Parts: sequence; C-alpha cells; structure tokens
Amino acid sequence: MVIFPNGDFFCGVKVTAHPPVDRGEKNPDKQVPAPELLLKNVEITQVGKLRKDILTYNDGRSSEIWIAAGAGVVLVVADTHQNGAVYPANFKDLDSTGFRLLRLDAASVTWITDKSLAGTVDFKGKKAQHYQAVQIIMTPYDRTMDLPGKSKLFQAWIDQKTLIPLGFDDGDALYELNFGDKPPVGPLIMPATLEKMMQKYLNATGLPRRL
Repeated sequence: MVIFPNGDFFCGVKVTAHPPVDRGEKNPDKQVPAPELLLKNVEITQVGKLRKDILTYNDGRSSEIWIAAGAGVVLVVADTHQNGAVYPANFKDLDSTGFRLLRLDAASVTWITDKSLAGTVDFKGKKAQHYQAVQIIMTPYDRTMDLPGKSKLFQAWIDQKTLIPLGFDDGDALYELNFGDKPPVGPLIMPATLEKMMQKYLNATGLPRRL
C-alpha cells in the first residue's frame, strides 16, 4: 500500500541515472558520443488543482511542467532559459504504467501490491517496504504499430510508518522523493501566456474550460 499526499504539497526529487548498458557495439572510428542530457533534480509544488514542476538537467538547463488537474491539461515548457516551445497534452493520455513523476497518484502504481512486496529494507536511513514488479511499457509508437512493448523492472521503496513513497526506480534512473513537512504558502499563478495557450488547447480539444 502507498499513500500520496492529499492537497497542497511540495516534493523535492533527486534523480540518479543508471550507467548505460555496454552492448559491445563496435566503434571503429572511435567517435566520442555527444554528452547525454540527464535529468538531475525536480521540484514539485501543488496548490489546489494547479501543479508546477521545475526540472533541472545535468547541463544546467531547466524546464517547467504545469499541470492543471481540473482541466486535465499538461503544459511542458521545453527550455525556460531560451523561451522554449510549449507543448500541451491531455493528462489522461499520459501512460500510467510503471512510474512517472507526472502521475504522483495511486492509479499510477497499481503494481504495488502484497504480491510485489520483496521485503523490508533500509532506504536512505529509513525503514521501507521494498516492492518489485515487471511491467510492459507501451509507447505511442508501439500502440500505432501494434508492437508488444518493452518489459522493465520497476521498484518502489515506501516508508514503513507513513506509507509515503521514498523512492522509485524505473530501470533507467533512481528517483529519491522528499515530501516537505509543510505545505507551500500562497497560490500558484500560471503565467498569462501559458494560460492563454491552455485555453486555446481546451477550445481545440473540447475539454472542460476550468482549472
């Protein structure tokens, strides 16, 4: 069992990417691969039905994700340093299989059950229930081409006392979650340019026009 904070909350997330798997591929020209862009930290703030995520990458760049839960819309601001493009999406279209930071809800981790409980362990100094489960991940391309998807091992560490998640592992990275003791103070206000874009998206998709 896992409990996610209900209502206003702040959560800091430390992301540690796993080393790439050496597949023994030949590189006769000895080309140096371009540095990989990796997510390092995420700051999640939710007030009411509005949530803002600030993502920081290993090259210092950052991006924002605004989630208007009431409207069911996700707005991704690609690069806040360069006035990057904004990508709107329907929240319901997000794949809830396995684990995603955008889906911090019980519906996204239905694989956490008594059957997937691997035992009790120490996780960063806290006693935690450790869960493991293999999930089939289907990308939009997989669905379009009727492909079987890819199986991945997901892991979760849940605080034994509070049942609040301490960490997740999706096979690509470890996500350490630190929910703040105090809720954020003051309202979240979406920038006017983003709100206009959201309303334009709502008008085009026919989704309810509310936050």
